[in-house]
Amino acid sequence: CYSAEIRLVGVPVHEVKLKDLSSKGASILFKDNSSLLNHLHVGQDLSVKYFFEDRSKPSEMFQAKVKHITEVNEGRFKGYYLAGLSIL
Repeated sequence: CYSAEIRLVGVPVHEVKLKDLSSKGASILFKDNSSLLNHLHVGQDLSVKYFFEDRSKPSEMFQAKVKHITEVNEGRFKGYYLAGLSIL
């Protein structure tokens, strides 16, 4: 998977990049000025639609739980946040 679509009540749909993929979860990457920062919380359950880089492949919907939200303080993604999602 390449990206994820997150829908939250009262918040525009966000399509975010995926990082650190595993069989049990992934981390999503978003900027510090994203409204996601104010609407995601550790322990929150989400419906997440995962997309493949090749958009001709069908997307997949999963339930996930936010395990952590971590600010990136160095490197290429400084000023971004990573939210770890565990697939339920």
